[in-house]
Amino acid sequence: MKKFVLGASTALAALSFLGSPAAAQMPGMMPSQPPAPVTVSDGPAAMSVEPTGAYSTLAGYGSGSGGVGAASKLYVEASYLLMFVSDNRSATPVVTGGPSNGVIGQPGTTRLVDTGTDYHTLSGFKIGVGGLIGATSLGFELNGMSFGTVSSGTTLGPVSSGVLARPFFDPVARRESSVVVSAPGAFTGSVAVQSSLTAWGAEANPFFRVVQGNSVNFDLITGFRYFSVSEGFDAYDSRRVLAGGVAAFDGIGVGNGSSLLIQDHISARNQFYGGNVGGRMSYSNGRFFVDGTAKVAIGGVHQIVTVDGTTTLTGGGLVAPATTAGGVLANLANGGRSSENRFAVLPEANVQLGFQLTSWANVFAGYQVMYLSNMARAGDQVNRNLTPSGLPSVQGFTTRNLRAMDVASATSGDLFLHGFNFGFTLTY
Repeated sequence: MKKFVLGASTALAALSFLGSPAAAQMPGMMPSQPPAPVTVSDGPAAMSVEPTGAYSTLAGYGSGSGGVGAASKLYVEASYLLMFVSDNRSATPVVTGGPSNGVIGQPGTTRLVDTGTDYHTLSGFKIGVGGLIGATSLGFELNGMSFGTVSSGTTLGPVSSGVLARPFFDPVARRESSVVVSAPGAFTGSVAVQSSLTAWGAEANPFFRVVQGNSVNFDLITGFRYFSVSEGFDAYDSRRVLAGGVAAFDGIGVGNGSSLLIQDHISARNQFYGGNVGGRMSYSNGRFFVDGTAKVAIGGVHQIVTVDGTTTLTGGGLVAPATTAGGVLANLANGGRSSENRFAVLPEANVQLGFQLTSWANVFAGYQVMYLSNMARAGDQVNRNLTPSGLPSVQGFTTRNLRAMDVASATSGDLFLHGFNFGFTLTY
C-alpha cells in the first residue's frame, strides 16, 4: 500500500512539472499551449493603424463641413462663390436707328438695344456657423451669403452722321413714334443703357441628427430663410441741339447749342421670406468626404418697383444746369413706386467633395443651384406706352391728365443661380 501511494504521488508531481512554465523552457520539452503574445508598448518598432473615419469632424453640420463623428460640437465655415445668373430675355426696344427716325415698323428701322441682359458671373462669399447642442441630436446653424453685383451695358455714340432714337408707342394717336437723339443737322448725341443685379441672403436652421454612423450621417433641416434680389435698368441719352433741331425743356423750346441729358431709372427689389425644410447627407472614407444638401423654402416675395426719370438742360445761356422730373421711358405719366406681395418658392441643392486636413480643419469644393420662382425684373417693367405731351423734352409738354403708375402692373419673372463654391471649415 505504501508503495502504491508513493508511486501515485510521484506521477502527479511529474505531470504538474510538465505543465509548468519552467518545463516549457527546458530543451527538448514541448509546451502544452502556445506562448502568450508579446506586446511592445513603445520604441522605434511600435506601429499603429488609424481606423476609417479617424480624421472626420462634423458629419456634415454645414454645407461645407464634411466627415463623421461627434467629437466636435462647433464649426465655422467660409467659402468663395462663383455663380452664373440667368439673363433677362425681355426684348422691349430701347434704342433704334434708321432713315425713318428710328420709328419701329418703318422702312430701314433697326433695333440697336433692347431690355434684354447678358450677365456673366457673380462673385461672392458665404459664411456659416453651427453645431450640435450638447450631447443631443439637435443642432443649430446660421448662414449668410452675398453674391455681389453684376452689370451689363451698351453705349452708342456720340453720333453726328447717323440716327439714334428712343422708340415708343403713342396710345392716343395709336401709332409708333420716337424721340430723336442724333440726326444729321438736328442733333448730335449718344445713348447708354445699363442693367445691374445684386443678390444676398441669410438663413437660420435648427436641424436634427436622424442617422449617426461611422461613415454616414443624415440631418433633417428646418428653419427660416431670407433672400434679396435687386435689379436696376438705366437708360441715358445726351443730345446737343443743332441749327435744324427742335427740342424743349419743361415744355419750353431751347435753341442751338443747348444740351439735354435724360435719364430713365427703373429698379425692382425683391425680398423673399419663407420657411426652410430639407435634408443633408454626409459620407466619409478616410480623409475624403462627400456632402449633399437639398432644401426648399416656401413663402412670399415682397416686390417693390420704382420708376423715376429726369431731364437736365445745360447751355442755352443758362448760368447753371436746370433739372426737371421726367425722362422718356420713366416719364411723369408712368413714374412712381409700386409694391406687391406674391407667393414664391426657393429651392436649393448643393453637392461638395472635401478633404480632411486635420481633425479640426478641412477644405472642399462643390456645385450649387438656386432658383427663385417669382421676382420682378427691372427690364420687364419698361412701359413703351406714353404720350408725347408727357415728355419734358417735347414742345407741348403738360402735366394735365397724367395718371400715376398702376400699382398692380408689375410683371413677374424668375431667377436661376448656379455655380461653384470653394472653401474651408474649422471645427472645435
